[in-house]
Amino acid sequence: MHLLARAQCLSGRPHDALVMLRRLAEMGVSTDAATDDDFRRTRELPGWPEVEALMEGVRRLDASARPTDPVSRSAAAAPLRPELPAPSVSAPAPPAPAPHTPAPAPPTATLAPPTPAPGPVTPAPRVPGDAATVRQAPVEVAARFSTERFAPGGLAYDAVSRRFVFGDYAGRKLMVVAEGRDRTIDMVGARSAGFHRVMAIEIDARRGDLWVVSAVADGGAAALHKLQLVSGRPLAIFAAPVELEPLELRDVAVTAAGAALVLDSLGGRVLVLEPGRKTLELLMRIEADDPASLTPAGDERMAYVAHRSGIVRLDLKTRTTRDVVAAAGIDLGGFDRLRWHRNGLVGAQTDQDGSRRIVRLELDRTGRSVTAATVIDTSLPADTGPTFATISGDDLYYMTTTPDGARADGMPLPAPLAEVVVQRIRLR
Repeated sequence: MHLLARAQCLSGRPHDALVMLRRLAEMGVSTDAATDDDFRRTRELPGWPEVEALMEGVRRLDASARPTDPVSRSAAAAPLRPELPAPSVSAPAPPAPAPHTPAPAPPTATLAPPTPAPGPVTPAPRVPGDAATVRQAPVEVAARFSTERFAPGGLAYDAVSRRFVFGDYAGRKLMVVAEGRDRTIDMVGARSAGFHRVMAIEIDARRGDLWVVSAVADGGAAALHKLQLVSGRPLAIFAAPVELEPLELRDVAVTAAGAALVLDSLGGRVLVLEPGRKTLELLMRIEADDPASLTPAGDERMAYVAHRSGIVRLDLKTRTTRDVVAAAGIDLGGFDRLRWHRNGLVGAQTDQDGSRRIVRLELDRTGRSVTAATVIDTSLPADTGPTFATISGDDLYYMTTTPDGARADGMPLPAPLAEVVVQRIRLR
């Protein structure tokens, strides 16, 4: 990342270099950008003093505050726990008591109580005849933060920089949070990127692009946005054809060849932006009840769309559709987010009783039939809106949001704030 920042500055992109140096400082990485002549143009930018202050904080931490013993290092590496003041030492420890004298009780610790180990998980209620197996997977908190009046509009994970990118539906912007941190940074907003309300986001890791779909609230104008992943710099805007309005672009996905697929939930259509093209085109229509999410398969031929009543398989070459069938007792309806993983599908599903869960679906060789379903998380809160999810490698990340005034652990939050938690499940 440091080499990339130097290359950006020397190639006439000092602002991109500034963004990269800021990311390095936020990750706790010390650099010589403050003195290196290669970064001279970056140091002339108005935003340099703020980044320099961050870098100076990292240098001070390296010099004096960073622990050196393994135990202290492991404690410092847990950014989601509150920092605790070191106990003051005012006198030598008293001598050990004589053998016949009972040992004094240890002093009351001032540390915050440890997080209790998870107890047995009660499976979420399921409709009669549900043949899904419940196998609760270990769930880790990957990021947690509080922010003002946040309405989820997408989630993506950049494995290279270990940052999460969040779409803010109401704020018409993107935010980033480093993994394990609790502070958000605005990446890009409507003023520079031309966003409407942010609906969904997706990363093309092979090409370093960030894709965003946005739409106005009444089903009118909508657009697909292409941005540079490393900096959030807008690269292009592809407006949806006027003749397709009204429409609502609800999800976006990228094929292995770099084609961007966009789901129009209002019109029941899939649009496509082929590599090298400059306009969105209608790819195919789908017969589906309120389509919510789409995901391409591992090849270039197939994709899947989740809707209220089930899942549809798309043949992108012949532009035909076919309902996915399932073994007896497996319900394929109610998925509001669906992603492809190793010849199967993983998604967030809402049951008929309103409970929510993360489900993994195993497909047969043809990709037309679900042979097994496994519930891997039953802890999703109900009535919190769509559950945005993304898969990076063999890790599933999904976001839950607690509305204003309440928090998952029962502690109150100031009224204008919402708590956002990104959880991770390792799928292998």
